[in-house]
Amino acid sequence: MPFPFQKSNTDSIESDRFNIALGYVTLKVLQPWVECDKHIKIALYGAEDINDSLNIPEPIKIILRLQAIDRLKENLKALIEDTNFLMNKNDKLLYKTFMLKMERYDEALEKMPLFKNEIDMITHKEKIVINEKQFTKCLNYLREIKKEIGKPLHRANLIFKTDEFDFDALKKKIINGG
Repeated sequence: MPFPFQKSNTDSIESDRFNIALGYVTLKVLQPWVECDKHIKIALYGAEDINDSLNIPEPIKIILRLQAIDRLKENLKALIEDTNFLMNKNDKLLYKTFMLKMERYDEALEKMPLFKNEIDMITHKEKIVINEKQFTKCLNYLREIKKEIGKPLHRANLIFKTDEFDFDALKKKIINGG
């Protein structure tokens, strides 16, 4: 049974490989890109949908926001790692810079966490409190990285096709591993 991204009646092995490359770009570039947007919304509001954010209890919303920013970070790391070999030569150094930025992000979180546990004065139960100032800084930092990653992905024709796009060159690049 062919993959959903595979054309039917494919005669050549190279066409099959290119169809697999299209699937790779779909799964490793486009899907994480869309998930990043989803995680940004959840990190901001506790839910992707407005109605959902109104119905989620605050303690759960806090956990969802923290999980979303962590998943955003992991998606960005995966996006960088999974697309590095497809980038133009001029963008290789830029990708090393992205990985350094992600390392700096992790180091900053070790020094100043996004949340702390406090005891509620009324219920005397432990609760999680987000450091909103730090959380906002971190979220903006990750959003900036996402914005910057889009440029080399575009130059590599992985997001939008440009007029000078050469499908044969992309096919050879993917088949030959970079």
